[in-house]
Amino acid sequence: MAITQIKTTGIADDAVTSAKLDNSIVMTGSLSAAQVNGGITTTVVSSSATATTGQNHFISSACTLTLPASPSLGDQVMVAVGNFATAILARNSQKIEGTAEDMTIDVARVGLTCVYTGSTYGWAIY
Repeated sequence: MAITQIKTTGIADDAVTSAKLDNSIVMTGSLSAAQVNGGITTTVVSSSATATTGQNHFISSACTLTLPASPSLGDQVMVAVGNFATAILARNSQKIEGTAEDMTIDVARVGLTCVYTGSTYGWAIY
């Protein structure tokens, strides 16, 4: 894992605060996996893979991310999609939003949290 540069633009005094960031961060380099936000592991997915409960999955190219086969009530899978608009969230025999269909993510730069609610409704998307 190597992040080679984090550059802020539009901050004249170099005193970085969340109020000053205002969508002005540019990051270059590569990220394969990292601990973020209280111990949640982020995994970069660039080819079809199966999601791991409790992890964040950054989908970096068009592929299929398959949800866990035997989730427990309350299990969560976090998904973030890069700058493209063709990713498939495969249901792995569980429903997604009450429907027995895979989900096509056709919006670039979107983040989703999938929470397993039981066999009747399956994975709820937030």
